[in-house]
Amino acid sequence: MSSKQFKVALVAVAALALGTLAVLAALRAGPSGAQQGSMLNCPQAGKWAIAVWAGDSGATAADALATCGADAVAAAYSLDAETQAWSRWFADKPEVSNLAPLNDKQGVLALGGAAAAAGAEPLAAAQAANQMQNCPAEGKWSIAVWDGPSGAAAADALATCGAEAVAAAYFLDGQTQSWSRWFAGKPDVR
Repeated sequence: MSSKQFKVALVAVAALALGTLAVLAALRAGPSGAQQGSMLNCPQAGKWAIAVWAGDSGATAADALATCGADAVAAAYSLDAETQAWSRWFADKPEVSNLAPLNDKQGVLALGGAAAAAGAEPLAAAQAANQMQNCPAEGKWSIAVWDGPSGAAAADALATCGAEAVAAAYFLDGQTQSWSRWFAGKPDVR
């Protein structure tokens, strides 16, 4: 895989997240569902997931990721939607970690640590605002998060960013580790 393909894969607009994760949330929802002040869609051990902070803006990455459980997250990456610069957080290397405090509904690409729960709670559609959060600027990538009802079509969710605002979106399934994709005007490409 070329570095450009790798970047495209990692710099995912997580717009398809709701469709898959909301179905999982509906299947797994119970009294222990996600609540405000926690990281949603925590990664499984040794697997990547697009995790989302649902809490007060300004939470340190370490505090937010700790809500997944002790030693449940080994690493996390964030993409600044304006500068396109990556920042990182490593559980065992705080001296090289530079991930800024997280904002409510901010997504990060997280790697599950050895203690990650096998049945990590999927992203819940609680407190829906029916729109994408952290939409990408023109010609740029972002880790966007759908904040609306379960089962929304990717095209409908992405349209809340604005008419033709999103050209492409990628989603990483935290359980299967497979990528899904969506391209504007190309519904037959998956």
